Amino acid sequence: MYTPQLVINGNTEMVGSDELKIRKVITKVLTTETSTELLIQSKQADTFLALDYQVNKVFEDNRLLIAVIQKSAKIKVERGENKGRLLTHVQIVHSLQNESLNKDGKGSTTVRLPQEFNKPEWEVIAIIQNINTGAISAVTRVNI
Repeated sequence: MYTPQLVINGNTEMVGSDELKIRKVITKVLTTETSTELLIQSKQADTFLALDYQVNKVFEDNRLLIAVIQKSAKIKVERGENKGRLLTHVQIVHSLQNESLNKDGKGSTTVRLPQEFNKPEWEVIAIIQNINTGAISAVTRVNI
């Protein structure tokens, strides 16, 4: 019995230091065809993003997740073991919104964007995920 350090697509768990196995499993997941399609249209108004979405296959346990992501940031550490270091972070999720899907797979929602949001440094990603297994069946970047 152990606590997995990495779970890929809700199905495969492993120790985070097993780079070969991690790369192999991620490659397999990324090259596996899925029949679920997610289409999103967006319109930005100030600090809000209005989204219209359509999913071709809706399953009871699937949800639409919408992540507002800062592509990168650098932080100067003031205290602790990393004091004085400049740390670089990538793909920083600032918000993750969970939406139920209608049976017909069509819907709309609004996402609040951070005040510092700008298109070159941020992105919005939409994901269809099974809330019980963690399996992801569709992902798309929202065009803003």
